[in-house]
Amino acid sequence: MNTSIPVKETIYLKFWRWLRKPKKEKSALRDWIETIIIAGILALIIKETIIQAFYIPSSSMEATLLIDDHILVNRFIYKLTDVKRNDIIIFKFPHDADYPEPSSNYKKIILLPLFINTKPSGILDIIKYYRPRDFIKRAIGMPGDTFEMRNKIVYINGEKEKLNEAIYTSTDVLLERDYFGPIKIPKKNDIIKFSELNIFELFCFEKYFEYKKIKFEYEFEYFIDSKKQENIETIFGMQPIKSIELRRLCVYDENNKHSGKKTEFKITKIMIDGAEIKEYKMPEDCYFALGDNRDNSSDSRFWGFVPYSLIKGEPLVIYWPLTRLRILF
Repeated sequence: MNTSIPVKETIYLKFWRWLRKPKKEKSALRDWIETIIIAGILALIIKETIIQAFYIPSSSMEATLLIDDHILVNRFIYKLTDVKRNDIIIFKFPHDADYPEPSSNYKKIILLPLFINTKPSGILDIIKYYRPRDFIKRAIGMPGDTFEMRNKIVYINGEKEKLNEAIYTSTDVLLERDYFGPIKIPKKNDIIKFSELNIFELFCFEKYFEYKKIKFEYEFEYFIDSKKQENIETIFGMQPIKSIELRRLCVYDENNKHSGKKTEFKITKIMIDGAEIKEYKMPEDCYFALGDNRDNSSDSRFWGFVPYSLIKGEPLVIYWPLTRLRILF
């Protein structure tokens, strides 16, 4: 008579005995190490997805936020609601890399600002902590708005901005800082016709494609008092090239207008990734962000649009120093 136990049943019995077997008690040290590691990972996940602490390193948001203010930011708010005009927003600086350099060596750990080096030089080089810079500004121009700054005064859709928080710390008027636009801020699914863009708009799109890591080339003609300017690149001490530093051309154009000269700017050719195009469909909403300290802020006037995909959240409260404790939303 065959009394052997089936193989499948044997596996079940072994598994059941393993479950009932008293587990070896962990040492207190191991228990502490595991608790600290788990708590650290949970804290990082919460920080990256729900509430994050920031400190203010510069004066660009004075007098709303001061240097060394410590704030808590709601990382979840814009998953539930839209960005509104004059919201203070935290966002990844568009022109910082997403990965440490060289980026081909690193793989990101999901939800954490930690990267695994696939080609480490040693044991201490396997895990790297890295995060792009976060900027904090105020969303002034919304998708679809027309933005213009003239003689320090901001105009939205042709109307003077009404924002008591904005301050000016200098009486000097500088073309590169106090004049910008007009520009139309693109919204998702807008069809951009490049031939209709002005210098400031082309500048913003050049910076946008730089952020998107899309090869963007252009050719243009520039006229002063109806006379075409040849080799305008040499004005800036550069060799003739198809594309020049547009921000400087924006200032140059403003200077000509302030000198009473008639200027005209025509885009003659646009190339994206080597292919000539006439139009471009915007894949996302964009915003125009300014610091409240308008005379001392690196913002959209200098590096272009803030794409929606880079916005992380909205400040909730200043929690330190205690003398500055206040709600911000």
